[in-house]
Amino acid sequence: MPDELAGDLGSWLRTARQRRGLTQEELAARTRTGVTVDTISNIERGRTQPRHHTLDDLVSALGLDMAERTALQAASARLGPGRGARSLPPSSPTSPAGEPVRPPALPAPLVGRDDDAVAVAEILRDREVRILTLTGPGGVGKTSLALQVAASTRDQYAGGVAFVDLSPLRDVQLVPAYIAQALGATEEGGRPLLETIAAYLQARTLLLLLDNFEQVVEAAGTVAQLSLACPGLKVLVTSRMPLRLRGEHLYPVPPLALPSPGDAFIPRALGDVPAVALFVRQARARRPDFALTDSNAGVVAELCGRLDGLPLAIELAAARVAVLSPAALLTRMGASLGVLTQGPRDLPDRQRTMRDVVAWSYGLLSEDKQEVFRRLAVFAGGCTLDAASFVGGNATEDNSSDDDPGFAPPILDRLAALVEAHLLQTVETAAAHDAATVPLVDAETGRGSPGPAHPSEEGERFADQEVRFRQLETVRAFALERLEAGTEASSVYQRHATYFLALAEAASTELSGPDQGTWLERLETENDNLRAALDWARRRADVTLGLRLAAALWPFWLRHSHMSEGRRWLEHFLSLDGVQASPPPVRAEALTGLLWLAHEQDDTVPAERWEEGLALYRRLGQTGRVAGLLAQRALTARAQGDYEEALVLVEESLDLARGSKDDVAISYALYRLGTIARERGEFSRAIAVYEECLERYKTLDDPTGVAFALLGLGDIARDQGDPASVEQYCDESLFRCRELGRQWGIGFSLNNLGLAAAMRGDLTRAETLTGEGLDVFRTHWMRGGLLELMVSSGQVACDRGEFGAADVVLREALAQGWPLGPQWKVATALEELARVMVAEGDARTAAHLLGATHAWRQQMGAPVPPYRRGRVEATMAVAGKELGDEALASAWDDGELLLPKDAVAMALRTSEPG
Repeated sequence: MPDELAGDLGSWLRTARQRRGLTQEELAARTRTGVTVDTISNIERGRTQPRHHTLDDLVSALGLDMAERTALQAASARLGPGRGARSLPPSSPTSPAGEPVRPPALPAPLVGRDDDAVAVAEILRDREVRILTLTGPGGVGKTSLALQVAASTRDQYAGGVAFVDLSPLRDVQLVPAYIAQALGATEEGGRPLLETIAAYLQARTLLLLLDNFEQVVEAAGTVAQLSLACPGLKVLVTSRMPLRLRGEHLYPVPPLALPSPGDAFIPRALGDVPAVALFVRQARARRPDFALTDSNAGVVAELCGRLDGLPLAIELAAARVAVLSPAALLTRMGASLGVLTQGPRDLPDRQRTMRDVVAWSYGLLSEDKQEVFRRLAVFAGGCTLDAASFVGGNATEDNSSDDDPGFAPPILDRLAALVEAHLLQTVETAAAHDAATVPLVDAETGRGSPGPAHPSEEGERFADQEVRFRQLETVRAFALERLEAGTEASSVYQRHATYFLALAEAASTELSGPDQGTWLERLETENDNLRAALDWARRRADVTLGLRLAAALWPFWLRHSHMSEGRRWLEHFLSLDGVQASPPPVRAEALTGLLWLAHEQDDTVPAERWEEGLALYRRLGQTGRVAGLLAQRALTARAQGDYEEALVLVEESLDLARGSKDDVAISYALYRLGTIARERGEFSRAIAVYEECLERYKTLDDPTGVAFALLGLGDIARDQGDPASVEQYCDESLFRCRELGRQWGIGFSLNNLGLAAAMRGDLTRAETLTGEGLDVFRTHWMRGGLLELMVSSGQVACDRGEFGAADVVLREALAQGWPLGPQWKVATALEELARVMVAEGDARTAAHLLGATHAWRQQMGAPVPPYRRGRVEATMAVAGKELGDEALASAWDDGELLLPKDAVAMALRTSEPG
């Protein structure tokens, strides 16, 4: 790359982009994480410094060669600590975010697959094999074989087997999200998701089973990157086509063995042939007295041959034995399908066969059942009985007798018929939705009220527990084809979107109540359907529908760490033409969601987004929502050390919330006011505020609010040096946060308990607890929490006299914390580094840093908390002994003149080895 690229990073980026003939818009479109045009423009103009993950994404989108990457390192090196391109990935986590999703159990032993299972397992045992793809046509049994192999080899993988079902997915950009979710490697903060997954897998020996990869085959590079980065990872893929990766091994899954030509059709001998054995087993499941006889053995053998030994095709045909003899089946198959291999010439033979088998089974259905079969194709990832009733049934017919407890919706009979015909599967799950009742929706208005569908005698087996219905992907592809070929597709997609909009909006009102965990679980279960509804709104450019869905879902995206995806949907619908004509309450809520998700990713959005949200809520007279935005904005001011502005904003928020008598807004404003008052050293006020906050959250029956209010009281006790009270509050907050799965609260509770142990002199326990908290924040990449736990770990290391270890972790804290903040945490890291420097004989630099932090804290209005004052004073005393009073005062005065950025640069420079 030419010398001019060794200039500032903005010039470098602009030149690299222009050499590729790309506009800023075209470069933004190439990025994985949705880097905006404004961000690229600001970088090129030198108005902003990109974060690691943003620059990494731009490098990838530009496709740099080695020389260009070298120039990038030179340009980014001038950005200072915490910015620019990284040469090494962040540390690997040492504890998982959750248990990996286990592969489902096979419903019955496989027929005729013993040799294949042994062969596949043997290939996987080869150390040279990192990626093995089972290929073959739809319905050949790739998934079943993979599940059998996974079950038989599970003990060979210390980290177990993780199962990723990609069948509902169409957006290749979401493949990393699916993998992370299956692994339990949760996205938190601003770290690129693929990097989070690789870090999670780095030290694990694990088999990753990726099922139905053919529809996202463009994401094969994700598999390659993970395989290269994770030495203990084996990947088993099922796909109708190869991934075409270097190092990929293929295992074509053959059809089941058929009778050999010329074999005598002797029932006993034919019964041992895998294809025939499967047909007999499935036929007996429908008609227990079915058996191979001299009269039907030849017909069954011919049927299996006509079906090319494809397991799914055989199962579909055998399901009809309850009403048709094998001979009648063979006759009807010939009449309705013709020659099975005479499908479209641009499809593989076996794919033509499979489609025709489904078409034949579809043709045997009555018209009303065909209608339901087609409509169910709009569901991604399956559906509940209520959803199937609303979308698949006839609204007038199915809901006209809602007040009659004996009413049985006809949809149940049709679903049962589809299940019997193997055109629909049922999956029983725990009845987790008693509290999260599915809304009954009016198809005309799109509005609903909570209430269960009425059970019937036919549907008792569906009503006793939660049952989901799903179509196999091969079957669903045919159903979609039939749906799109007719005139009803648009109305069916709209009904689907209407149903899931009602579900999302019902959930959004419950996510701050006692049943929030149940509702979050329900939304996660339906996430593929929610994505499908959003995609329908996107395809139609339906701004109102898209905004209503996204506005209702942002709390779910926030709490379940789908932040990148959520921002992408919100930014898309907020950027559409006509958005200003959308209902103001919906637009305001969508803006709130965008601001929250950006905040959780340590990112900002243009100030005009804040102003627009505030203006909308003020115009609507929703004072409580204005209060919420002001309290959130106070967090940004606090992070940048502007406590005066933060206090003004949060007090205004509380005044407005009290004036509107909005209990949720009051509780949230109190929670934020308590944080700011504590960090300003106003402990009496902070205690009173948090105690009121706790009581209000108890009244609201909000378990998350209660847990965080307890944690806030623990923070105060910590700052005041009261270990007994810290343990009282934080033991309970830790228990509650673990029950709720709130990793943020878990990490900070562990931090406080660790520091309480240090106050008691139990430094071994302190090291253990702060280490656990640090692992939580590394695993979830919560940057703010990671910064605080690094400082705490450095403090405990200093207490233990391990100054080398303290130096490493405190320098990392500075690199992560500057300039994003929160700035009081950066100041604390500098004070602890001063302890390290005094211990290592550099008293003058230590005095400089202490003078700088003293001036900085005075400017912020965030004094050293009481429990840490003794450490700072002891550091000063040791420095004074080494320097003398006059030299100490001079160094202190010089330090007070340092700007914060200069103090950080001094600490990093003098802490470097050598």
